[in-house]
Amino acid sequence: MRVATLQNPKGGWCVLSLDQPDWLAERCGQTSPDAQVKAANISQLYTRLIKQWSPLVTGLVLEAEFGLPLISQKAKKVGVALKLESNQASDPFSPPFLQTDWGVEEIAANYGVVKVGLWYHPSEAQALPKKQMLAELADYAAYVKADLWLDVSLLELPAGTAKADSSRAEALIETVQELRDFCQLMVVNSVPDALTAATLTAELDQPWLVRLDQPDYAQAKEALREALEAGAQGCVVGNCIWAGLPLTPSPSQLDVFVQSEARDRLIELKRIVDEQVGQAAQSHQSGGSALG
Repeated sequence: MRVATLQNPKGGWCVLSLDQPDWLAERCGQTSPDAQVKAANISQLYTRLIKQWSPLVTGLVLEAEFGLPLISQKAKKVGVALKLESNQASDPFSPPFLQTDWGVEEIAANYGVVKVGLWYHPSEAQALPKKQMLAELADYAAYVKADLWLDVSLLELPAGTAKADSSRAEALIETVQELRDFCQLMVVNSVPDALTAATLTAELDQPWLVRLDQPDYAQAKEALREALEAGAQGCVVGNCIWAGLPLTPSPSQLDVFVQSEARDRLIELKRIVDEQVGQAAQSHQSGGSALG
């Protein structure tokens, strides 16, 4: 499946990330020492969120165990990216664990975009193995006619490591230069400043999105505006959507939050994306007409 299925007709992207079931269960107070009860709670939570929130966004990021069985519950015109890496925690300084019974071919068969999350730094010891893994995945995704979404988080190198003190901006730009050929869509977890964001736009032939994982919603909204102004085409709504929810919410608190505050945030973020991307498109068209 092509990444354009995650995009709205105006050209913007507002994709909701729901690919961390264990984290989501804990954040929403749906954990249980009984594995079966916990699984049932997560399934019910996913059903609620996909039904209520998917009409408000342009795409969803899901995983195989809980998200995949509920794809039929999403809004019809909402695209899906499916997580390739395992839900099992892995060492950020090593290539990510991939699921043993779930891969690129299965994602393509379920009409999903292949989503790969990766911690990376150009100077880390495992940079080459990680790039080799991405090259193999990209080749196979192209073979089965599925686009690859690369979600990059910038590693911080241990003190004393070569280039450990280099700026985040420098490391991020170098990361994008090294990994851009392996994907059709790139997502970054943060951008240090507007100049770096503009440089990313200049370096990438494909669209890029900013992931909104800030613990404060106002900060996330400002980060989105800055990224859009510098050329980003949208966002992946991550942990910021849960800012303000009590750490151990009661069922009634969770219900109210899902139906009101969080819902309003999704509507607002999509509106910001639509307005900014629409204005950029109009400016481009106007510029093209003037040149013509």
